[in-house]
Amino acid sequence: MIKISHIVPNCLNTLTEKYSDLHLLLLHWAMKSPEYLQFFVNSKSYKILDNSFYELQTAANVPDLLHYAEKLKVDEVVAPDVMYDRETTIKLTELFIKQNAGRFKVQAVVCGKEYEDLIDCFHYFNEHSRIDVIAISKHGFKVPGKSFLQCRQEFLQSIEYFSKKPIHLLGINSISELYYPYSSYVRSIDSKFMAKLAHGDKIDLHTKLNDSSKKLFNKLCMRFKKMEGK
Repeated sequence: MIKISHIVPNCLNTLTEKYSDLHLLLLHWAMKSPEYLQFFVNSKSYKILDNSFYELQTAANVPDLLHYAEKLKVDEVVAPDVMYDRETTIKLTELFIKQNAGRFKVQAVVCGKEYEDLIDCFHYFNEHSRIDVIAISKHGFKVPGKSFLQCRQEFLQSIEYFSKKPIHLLGINSISELYYPYSSYVRSIDSKFMAKLAHGDKIDLHTKLNDSSKKLFNKLCMRFKKMEGK
């Protein structure tokens, strides 16, 4: 069964520790919140440090990534990427691998403007001996007439028999993606969806949820855990 990381504001950290199978931690949140940093430093769960490109729309600084990976005691780091830019992403990933020097497992993000770019990028990472996990973004590419959801599902189907490495899905386009019958090579997925649903709006690091919203988050996660076990 696919593992899930619930990305939540600080007020839900304790609950996400209860319901997440692993944690995808956001670099820009760690950089600006001592509370966030301290909580997850003490977590014994498997931890991935995300490069926060999707939120900041700029490639992460490698020294910052490695510094906070050390501080948070993570297991895996998402290498810097630039969405829709295959060549730059590959160059940034290679630079990160060199500076990482084997300290952390490496998750590389498949990027490209066209479908062919994505396939080429995927195969490059799939054959790379120093890349451990391949990531595919919820907005990785778009084909006219098809949703982002359809595009990612079709891409996953196209690589199913070639993937040598576990796949992580960065974000979701629909709650249905949490229940999709993925093949075993899809290891994990992260999402703010449960927290957004409980809050009734977008969330950020400092969003405050009232007691009823926290109870709803707890209920939603509990229900998902039960369905996950079936």
